[in-house]
Amino acid sequence: VLEPSEPVDPLQLARLAHELYRNHSRMVRTDAKRWLRRLALLSESSVGKGLPTLAEVLEPHRADAWLVLDAFGLALLPAADRLLAALLPGRRVGSVRFARVESSTTAGMYDQILRAQFARGFEKIDAVDTLLHERFEPLDAMVTLIEAEFKLASRRMAKRIDAAQRLVIFADHGFRISEDGRAFVHGGGTALECTVPIIELEPGGQR
Repeated sequence: VLEPSEPVDPLQLARLAHELYRNHSRMVRTDAKRWLRRLALLSESSVGKGLPTLAEVLEPHRADAWLVLDAFGLALLPAADRLLAALLPGRRVGSVRFARVESSTTAGMYDQILRAQFARGFEKIDAVDTLLHERFEPLDAMVTLIEAEFKLASRRMAKRIDAAQRLVIFADHGFRISEDGRAFVHGGGTALECTVPIIELEPGGQR
C-alpha cells in the first residue's frame, strides 16, 4: 500500500491480486481510502495491453475440447490447481497462457468467438460468476465455495468431456473489487476484468 509494485506480466498480476484480495476485509477497515486507491491501481495495470486476443490464443485449439469458466479471473488463478482438481480429477495441467478480451462480459466473449468463425460447441460453467454476483466474501471463503460448486459439477463434466481428449479451459472475462470496496464486479475495461487465463489440460493421467 505504501510502496505499490507494478506487476510485469499477467502471472504476477494474478498473484498480487490474489494476495491483496485475500486481505481486503482487514485492510479496508484499516485505511479505506488508501487501500481502495491501491486496489484501483492494481486493476488498472498495463500488463494486459500487449497480449494476444482470446481468438488468437484459441486458434491452435480448434480440435480440442473447450470449457468456459464464467468469470474465472486472475485473482483465482493461484487457486486453480485446487479448483480444477475438484472439477476434473485426474487431469494434468499442460500450460497456462493469457489473452485479452475486448469486453468483460459473456456476450463480448461470444462475439469474439463468432467473429473468429469458431463453428463449434463447448461446455460452460456459471458457478463462479453466480457466486461473485450473489456474495461478497473474503477471497479464501469464495475459493472454498467455488470448490464445492465444482465438486458438484464434476460428475456432469466427466460425462460430457472425453477423458482421452485434450481440454482447454478459459474464462470469458475476469472481475475486480468495486471502487467502493463492497462487491465483486465486471463489465469495465481494466486489466483484471479483461485479462483471462487459458489453461490447457492434458488427457488422463494423474495431476
